[in-house]
Amino acid sequence: MAVTEALKSFWKGITRTKQLDTSHIQETELKRCLGVVELTCLGIGSTLGSGVYVLTGQVAKEQAGPAVVLSFLIAAVASLLAGLCYAEFAARVPKAGSAYVYCYVSMGELWAFVIGWNMILENMIGAASVGKAWSQYFDTLLNDTVANYVKHHLPPMNAPGLSEYPDFVALALLVISTIIVAVGVKMSSLFNFICTFINVIVIGCIICIGLFHVHGENWTSPPGFFPFGFRGVMSGAATCFYAFVGFDTIATSGEEAKEPSKNIPLAILATLVICFVAYFGVSAVITLMIPYFELSSTAPLPKVFAQTGVFGAEYVIAIGGMCGLVAAMMGSIFPLPRIIYSMAKDGLVFRFLAYVNPTTSTPFIATLVAGFLAALLATLLELQSLIEMMSIGTLMAYTVVAVSVLILRYQPTDVGLNKDVIKTQDEIRSDLGDSSLATDSTAATTQQQQGANGESTGLLRVGDKINVVKYVPSTQTSVFRRLPTGDSQDGPNGQTNGERNKEVVAEEIRERSIDYTDQEDAPIGSTYQRIGSEQSVNSLTSLFHVGDGVDEPTEKSRHRVLLSLAAITVVALALTSLSLYGTQYLQEARWWAILLAVLFIAAVLGIIAYIARQPKNRARLIFKVPFVPVLPLASLIVDLYLMLSLSSATWIRFAVWMFFGFLIYFGYGIWKSDERKPDEMEVVLYDVSDNDGIMNEKHKK
Repeated sequence: MAVTEALKSFWKGITRTKQLDTSHIQETELKRCLGVVELTCLGIGSTLGSGVYVLTGQVAKEQAGPAVVLSFLIAAVASLLAGLCYAEFAARVPKAGSAYVYCYVSMGELWAFVIGWNMILENMIGAASVGKAWSQYFDTLLNDTVANYVKHHLPPMNAPGLSEYPDFVALALLVISTIIVAVGVKMSSLFNFICTFINVIVIGCIICIGLFHVHGENWTSPPGFFPFGFRGVMSGAATCFYAFVGFDTIATSGEEAKEPSKNIPLAILATLVICFVAYFGVSAVITLMIPYFELSSTAPLPKVFAQTGVFGAEYVIAIGGMCGLVAAMMGSIFPLPRIIYSMAKDGLVFRFLAYVNPTTSTPFIATLVAGFLAALLATLLELQSLIEMMSIGTLMAYTVVAVSVLILRYQPTDVGLNKDVIKTQDEIRSDLGDSSLATDSTAATTQQQQGANGESTGLLRVGDKINVVKYVPSTQTSVFRRLPTGDSQDGPNGQTNGERNKEVVAEEIRERSIDYTDQEDAPIGSTYQRIGSEQSVNSLTSLFHVGDGVDEPTEKSRHRVLLSLAAITVVALALTSLSLYGTQYLQEARWWAILLAVLFIAAVLGIIAYIARQPKNRARLIFKVPFVPVLPLASLIVDLYLMLSLSSATWIRFAVWMFFGFLIYFGYGIWKSDERKPDEMEVVLYDVSDNDGIMNEKHKK
């Protein structure tokens, strides 16, 4: 029995989810100062880095030919699937931490830690690799002067994976960038805006100038537009997919964005569209200017424009490339401390990393620690060793965000913000006649207004309604008055909340919510409300209603969806494995390979149809992924395909990184988590159906 109880406790610990209070969800220690323009520049800077200067020529020459434009189109569509999922979550949960927080509120603590830990690795290595690439690019313009000097004065570092010599230029660049990010979000945003603006202007010039030197026969003459066939296009698309990695940086800044529920989705979509136009335009121009097989795999743009005789083109391209690399590096450094801050604030990593400097309003310690670790990696490791580890963290994050969207769409309870919550809170601010009670789109219980008689007025969430709270200093009681909230029905005779404007008196109010573990604990009837809970009893009873043929999701339908998601993940892994490792047998039309492919595809389509039949949560979200469950599941399958395409060495490095992560989580995080053991609290229930408004029941859990 002791072992069983221990296992139950362990399972409960690793699967517990983060509880969100919508009345406090937008409160933050960080400074909200990023508008949609700044967020879009941050996303473009993170996404439109060295890829446009190198990747376009490499994919065109070695994988797709002129059809590289289709490779970028397919990659953009695949990235858009993930971007839509991020946009929905960013509108629901505008918190720092991006995929880590999204996973925490939907899939559970252990999965959240895995994603957060890998996002730390992804961004740290991303910053180090871009810093290393910038250093090498800069040194190339100086004819390798720096490299030759260091090699001459220092002994070589002869070890696998280590750089041939310590890269002090990359070290200095990353240290300076870290200091800029630590100084404040406004400073780093301005610096990123300048670099991104120059980069976009240079890319625009490249496309415009190139249009005057195009030759259509480079697409039509042999070997034609598809020299590598459709397989080459898809292989190029898998490579081009990583060129769009970086937009999730926008979601990570959820606690520093103005109106994050609106601006973050807009910035994500704008980033993907602008980056696609840039990649598509550059790849189209260079493959029309000269034959694809004459392109350089390492520096295509300077060679292409050298043949056109455009004076000074190589210098303009060099400036654009260096600015693009700096913006990409800032795009990796900026979200890194925000992820660490979010995890530390939740208690999953060491809490001292959540310290926010009151002057700069930035996670100061996390920024310095992460930045200097990235600088150390860039100084000592070779570029290729860094790049190989970047993709796995990104793909895992994309996968869990897609799954999390589906989980929340098919569960009975609401999570995060939606249009109704924001409308209700706006109505309360209007009824109070004082906008000082809430400066953002949500209201909080801690926001108060001092009254003439020593009373203070604030806001409290009661059930699924927001209420005015009057704190009376002379007694130990609080008075709650229900305000009008539109035409929502609350009484058996169609009375609205405004008509039933009764007062109830509470002996003690606890802010933290608690769920009933037994249906008998909850009194039946629409007149009861739970103080301090996120759900009214009406929602609670629907949660326990597991009958079929209902329009609202239930626990039973939710479990069906969870099992279906597990099943489709297994089938998708089998299908993608067959497409990757059984390509030869499929091309040879082996009967068993064809049969397996047909069965796997039929199973995927059947599971999608089954999930689509389940009732969805009807919350009116601020931004919704369209065509659920098809689009999130399509994103899931694409991400699984790309993850299986990674080398075994990458998976081994991932396992080593996770080993150290699990040491931290099981040695520290699982015990220090804010969600581990809520304090014992009282749940007070009031019967407000009579004229007295007297407390009817009290339950203590």
